Amino acid sequence: MIGFTILSYLYRGLDSEQVKHGLLKLKNDPKQNRDSLLQKWVQENKKWINEIIEEKEEFPEWLKSFKTLDLEDDNRIKKVHLYLSRNFNFIEYYLTNFTFPNDIKHYEKKLTGNAHTLAGEGKTKGFSGTDDRNDTMPESVVPERLPSQRGTNGKMLHILSRKINNRYRSNMEISSTKELLNQVCQYAKQNEDCYVLIDAGAIIIEMSNFDVCKYLIKKIDKRFDGIVYFSDKNNKIMVILRNEEYFPLSTCHIDNKKLFVYLDEVHTRGTDLKLPLTAHGIVTLGKNMNKDKLMQAVMRLRDLDSKQLVVLWGSKEVSAEIAMINGIKLRDITS
Repeated sequence: MIGFTILSYLYRGLDSEQVKHGLLKLKNDPKQNRDSLLQKWVQENKKWINEIIEEKEEFPEWLKSFKTLDLEDDNRIKKVHLYLSRNFNFIEYYLTNFTFPNDIKHYEKKLTGNAHTLAGEGKTKGFSGTDDRNDTMPESVVPERLPSQRGTNGKMLHILSRKINNRYRSNMEISSTKELLNQVCQYAKQNEDCYVLIDAGAIIIEMSNFDVCKYLIKKIDKRFDGIVYFSDKNNKIMVILRNEEYFPLSTCHIDNKKLFVYLDEVHTRGTDLKLPLTAHGIVTLGKNMNKDKLMQAVMRLRDLDSKQLVVLWGSKEVSAEIAMINGIKLRDITS
């Protein structure tokens, strides 16, 4: 990476601001023989300078000393940039004093933290609808297997195995995020109860949440007035309208039946949004996705055991793995 950085600067050279900052640093650097170093750079580029100065102009003697070089004169800086911006030693000086100290910091020791250190030794309370990850919890967190909840895992598997939820769509032919979003819009148009896209499989990676919703609002069925999403900037729940105006969901008074919801992979766990009682959700599946993550994602539809339902959309890798495990061809995957 360091080598590529150096090559990039050598090919591109320094811009005017970088030249000015480099010279200001040199001028105020007590450790350097400032004028002699400046003269060295000028001497190295003397042939180049002679080629670019106009015939009537004399060699810029003012460039040989900081006493005659006015760094506040923009015209002079432009000429210095022309003369020295590609000088190897000047670029090396700039990298050593500006780029590398800021971007390549090195420490003898590194402090790290994870869920275990964050939980600490104090009393910690929490709740999760699934228990697949109990073994990875911090030692201070002791899972309580309540008798009333023992049947939860079996209940969830039963709900997801119901005929109305037992549908799978293979996206083998989809090669881009926009193509996938087009398919979502087409599906939502054909299924009037489709209100939410839950990207648990992290298939959408090329676009930000805002860009995804900005694209969806232009393509999705006219029955929707807006798209609900989580802001990339401050993690607030936002709504974007057809005129591309956007604002917090808390200030929105549009009926939830006129809003389509997009949940990116990060927010497929722990998010609680009110959806229509008959909401139909699209849930994406990704490679190596575990049961815990899937169960958390589908339960964003809180009434999944009643009138709400999901359809699972698999990536190319997921479809290929399903076909291999079941010993069938890709085209034979149905549910």
